Amino acid sequence: MEARLDVNNGIDAAEFAEFVAVAAEFARAVPGAAALDLDVKTPDTLERCWHELCAIGLDRCLLGEDEGGIGMPDTALAPLVEAIAAGDGGLALLMLQSNIALSSLASERAAAIAETARWAFVPGAGGAAPCAELPEFHHGRVSGSVRFALGAENADGMVLVCRYGDAKVLVAVERDAEAKVERSLDDQLGLRSAPTAALTMSDTPAVLIDGPDAAERAEALLNAGVAAIARGVAARAGELALEYAENRYQGGGRPVVAVDREDDRP
Repeated sequence: MEARLDVNNGIDAAEFAEFVAVAAEFARAVPGAAALDLDVKTPDTLERCWHELCAIGLDRCLLGEDEGGIGMPDTALAPLVEAIAAGDGGLALLMLQSNIALSSLASERAAAIAETARWAFVPGAGGAAPCAELPEFHHGRVSGSVRFALGAENADGMVLVCRYGDAKVLVAVERDAEAKVERSLDDQLGLRSAPTAALTMSDTPAVLIDGPDAAERAEALLNAGVAAIARGVAARAGELALEYAENRYQGGGRPVVAVDREDDRP
């Protein structure tokens, strides 16, 4: 990790460790402390957590400083997302999506995004045949639907994977475009602070994002980020389990963590 982090941005291991520590402290103090409210999707709580995450620059850490970001390389995103996921996995997903979306936009457009605006990245649907189920882009318009788009509800803009001929491409869709966005999972079990939406587009204005590998890069960042969220959530679950075991006493007057199973066998 050390060699990869200082390739383009001059960020060494010690400096990056400080960024991760800031993210971890934020995760404990803000979304971690508001876990119950986030779990029931209290709008004011999610907005506050998002605004505080934006205040420390984690919503756009992949953007250059001249674009309003921190200037982190792509390889820095997953460890930072993992730190946030220990506080709340849904907020970590919103952070991941925001960084993928904003860093995919043209530099001038990314720099113009308002400070607390939230953009979502909407990946492809997959399937046996590549691009078979993706919305279709043609002549500056996109048509199609995405049934489950995690984190897309109430987003200020979206970057979507679409089909353009035989290729997969990225397109940007503004919030005021002619796209129908509806909540699709009221009983969403996990990542509730990243509510899922169903998208329907019919000749919706969209902007093609240049770059032959733009879609592949975005999907690679998403895959690494989702794995990081799983690690962060698992680490927090382990901490909670250990805390319980240290404070839950058995009938013999010992905490669960101190019980030796061999000694307690009849």
